[in-house]
Amino acid sequence: MAGPRTLPEALADAAGTEAGYVFARGGSEAFLSYADVYTEASGVARAMREAGLRPGDLVGLILGDAEAFLTALFGASMAALVPAPLYPPATTLNVARYIELTSAILRSAGARAVVTSRRLVPACEALRPTCPQLALVLAREELDAPASPPAPPPALDDIAFVQFTSGSTANPKGVTITHRSLSANVAAINGPAGLATTETDVGVSWLPLNHDMGLVGMALAPVYASRPVVLMPPQAFVKRPVEWLRAISRARGTVSFAPSFAYDLCVRRVKDRDLDGLAPNRFMRRRSRPLPQSSRRSAFVTRAFFRATAWLSTCSPRRLRRTAARRASNACHRTI
Repeated sequence: MAGPRTLPEALADAAGTEAGYVFARGGSEAFLSYADVYTEASGVARAMREAGLRPGDLVGLILGDAEAFLTALFGASMAALVPAPLYPPATTLNVARYIELTSAILRSAGARAVVTSRRLVPACEALRPTCPQLALVLAREELDAPASPPAPPPALDDIAFVQFTSGSTANPKGVTITHRSLSANVAAINGPAGLATTETDVGVSWLPLNHDMGLVGMALAPVYASRPVVLMPPQAFVKRPVEWLRAISRARGTVSFAPSFAYDLCVRRVKDRDLDGLAPNRFMRRRSRPLPQSSRRSAFVTRAFFRATAWLSTCSPRRLRRTAARRASNACHRTI
């Protein structure tokens, strides 16, 4: 197993393989190899530095598109900046409230820049009067420079990113995650005490990338393991939960995390006819805290994926709950 690596080092290693991200959008899928991600992120890194950002500057990322978000995250890391993933506005109906909440986060973090979509630049410009240190609002579409990652690269003990708490019980608080901490926790997720990731594993996820499990567990851990992963928009799952199951079936997914409500949503909204044509999977690991066994949820999971008896001999429901679910969940929470 490789030793501790910074995020750019892990991406550079993965770029030497054929693996990459598959971005599912609107019924279609687009493959971007880790080599292409590295090239694109290198250009973003150079553009960020040319815009006036310097090592250690905190950059808020307000991007709903997974490809734009990840290339901006890796680019900021290559430039030795400190990216801070922030959730984008769900709609344009209450932008004023979104600006109020986000300005408090950026102000407390001392953010020097925000990278967002061209569509959201005008809304994000409204952050500047209440965020005195916010000097730049950059459109991700315009961060396009020749691929050439600037020096010096980040060190293991530099900050990889700042993760903000959800704010569901109090004002969001930022937690700094170093490259060393990120690498150690990804090793715990991928290692023998966690998922025991192998060269045959394929990830599938709809989890938001501003959330620790979506970002660390399903977007960054595959990079460190040089394994492919399919990333869906969260809205696609919420609108049609069966799309998650279909994506797992198409990709022959072996690792897919979800909170328990996702299974309950599938139980309520996925019909037997929706499962026709789904390929049986070896098994799917889920991320959630151990919960009392639900006969309806258990029946659904078996009905949806585990009709093949091979799964039953590979991993019992008890072992699934106590090892795969618990280890992955705890490891990712230890990142925070």
